[in-house]
Amino acid sequence: ALIMALFQGGFPVAGYYIGSVFIEYIKSVDHWVAFGLLLLLGIRMIYEGLNNGENRVHYDLSRQIILMTMGVSTSIDALIVGIGIGFLEGNIWLSAAIIGFVTFLASMTAIRLGKKVGPQLGSRVEIIGGLLLIAIGLKILIEHLTV
Repeated sequence: ALIMALFQGGFPVAGYYIGSVFIEYIKSVDHWVAFGLLLLLGIRMIYEGLNNGENRVHYDLSRQIILMTMGVSTSIDALIVGIGIGFLEGNIWLSAAIIGFVTFLASMTAIRLGKKVGPQLGSRVEIIGGLLLIAIGLKILIEHLTV
């Protein structure tokens, strides 16, 4: 849980600073970029939810290299979120702290609840998460287009 929280909290900061280099070049279309990124992430989550995780591989989580690889691979979207926060001129340090804290709590909780609730909920949670990301992207787009 700690490794996941560190990656999920750290990658938005990296994305924020990477995005800050390009902000002047794309500020006029930043809302479209944020919408596009959230749309792609949402579609990916919905797709994985609809496929019921059939292609997922199970790993030995007791190996540190596996944990580090999972930390990086599951945090790529957090890097993109950091770029979006930069475009929206949000507070990256507060956002990263919240993301890291919530990831830690969610990871600890998921381990305990996953065995009990997982078979009952299935992939619906991932589909709902994808729809929420798309809704957030639409909100950002509508706010910028109507101002």
